[in-house]
Amino acid sequence: MIKLINYINQAFLLPVTTEVIEKISGESELKFEFVEDEYNKTLIDNISKKWKVTNVNGSEDNKEFVITFIKKESNSKSVKVSVVAKEKQIDDLKSRIIYENLTGNYTAKKFFEIVFADSLYNFVLKDKVYSKKWENAGDGENKLETFKKGLERYGLEFEYKPEIKTFVLKKKVFHLANYYIKNGTNALNFKLEEDSSDLYTYIKGFGNYNNKFQNAGLKLEYKHPLIDTIGKYEAPPVKDGKINDSKYLMSKMKEIVNNSLSLDFIALQDEFPEAVVHVGDIVPVKDSPLLINDNIRIIEVKTKRDENNNIFKQEATLGDYKRSERYLSLVNNSVTYTKDLANKNINFEANQNKVNSLISDTENLISMGNALNANSNGLTLINKLNIIALTKSKGIQISNNGGDSFKALINDGLLNTELIPLATSTSDGIMT
Repeated sequence: MIKLINYINQAFLLPVTTEVIEKISGESELKFEFVEDEYNKTLIDNISKKWKVTNVNGSEDNKEFVITFIKKESNSKSVKVSVVAKEKQIDDLKSRIIYENLTGNYTAKKFFEIVFADSLYNFVLKDKVYSKKWENAGDGENKLETFKKGLERYGLEFEYKPEIKTFVLKKKVFHLANYYIKNGTNALNFKLEEDSSDLYTYIKGFGNYNNKFQNAGLKLEYKHPLIDTIGKYEAPPVKDGKINDSKYLMSKMKEIVNNSLSLDFIALQDEFPEAVVHVGDIVPVKDSPLLINDNIRIIEVKTKRDENNNIFKQEATLGDYKRSERYLSLVNNSVTYTKDLANKNINFEANQNKVNSLISDTENLISMGNALNANSNGLTLINKLNIIALTKSKGIQISNNGGDSFKALINDGLLNTELIPLATSTSDGIMT
């Protein structure tokens, strides 16, 4: 049951099914519809735009929405009303104008102080970001437009805390979830979002110049550790004549390249509570049909609640997956070869170079994993019950029972000969 509040603070309780769509740093949207009956006729006759809607998640929910769209359809028997509402804090920012012309260098703190001045809302800046030069920001725009431009230029996301009317600004909104998504065990539906970001391994930076960046006094280049493995993929250059600090220029270059290759691995929990997902959750996802076993951030959640505010369906859109897919393809050859060794399907003498290459690749993969923020134990590659664990001690462990037990195939760069099949008079092998 939701609560609708009119212009003079009269409240109307309405038992109705609702749908809320939430996005990272986006405008949440509430939708519901209801049909005329003997109890809600007064509400149908009077409901208007800018009415407030609360209690979507129950009587303790203090998030407020504002009605922005109403459609009434009638037939010979009744009237059906369809309603769309936006979050009140977003609507409030959209309704206020910044008359000041913002030109010059502004720290993020100073910029957002101007945005939130006289807005009834506060903000907290959680991460340190560099100041930016602005030209003609504000200058008659509404606060929401200027706020969004600030988020984009300072590289920030936000989450809103309705209980204290505060926008929390940070480089990335995330929460480590206490559940995981696994096909066959969870009613949660999810879909994959195509990752439109590019993958880069090389970038140039230019600073300290007046007109043409080709004549820059400060020129830098940065190569990602993966460049020798997957090749040279150039990012658009960083060009800013006002930058004179080489460390600052390099940080901007690394941010572009490293973000395009970011990846994290965590172990899945064996059990999880009933999943109620939230935007920004970092969730271990395991789905065999889609060949996913990864740590993925939820970037959109669609939640449907019944008339008693109970959730009966949630759909989550998972972001940043294609990056993982790209990374896993890099190690596919090494994993395949290791699997052949484990299954004793390969001739050792004829493939001595491949074994040596595999040992070398293991070291490269560990270095790659560190560059990609893998966890302290190394990387784990999973294909159904077959698991290849690349350890931080330059080793490879294998399991064919889903991880219940492991055997060391390579440890500290040395091959475990006990796992190599012996050649006999009746069977082929790669050792005698």
